[in-house]
Amino acid sequence: MKKLLGLFFYIVFTNVAHYQSGYEIIVDLKNSNDTIAYLTYYQFDKTYIKDTCLVAKKGRFIFEGKTKLDTGIYSIVSQQKTIYFDFFVDEANQQLEFKNDKEPNDILGLNVMNST
Repeated sequence: MKKLLGLFFYIVFTNVAHYQSGYEIIVDLKNSNDTIAYLTYYQFDKTYIKDTCLVAKKGRFIFEGKTKLDTGIYSIVSQQKTIYFDFFVDEANQQLEFKNDKEPNDILGLNVMNST
């Protein structure tokens, strides 16, 4: 019983530490045909690529990193270099999920989960 309880606490604390130390951004664009997407950020008047992601399944991209993102404005960009949408990341919001059941560029269909 003690081993089982110890295993339970190990799993819980490992998952808590994982979510506190890095970032995870899930993007689900229902009607997207992209096979690659970019996570970009703005610095002064320039735009830089922070992460690149291959499609996990049709229209679903998962950006993950072991260290937290810097606070700032980020964008999800298509493989044709079209900006789907911008969003703000701060110290507390490092686990985000975006869903769009309409056209990928239709901002009115965008829903955001896990954001405060």
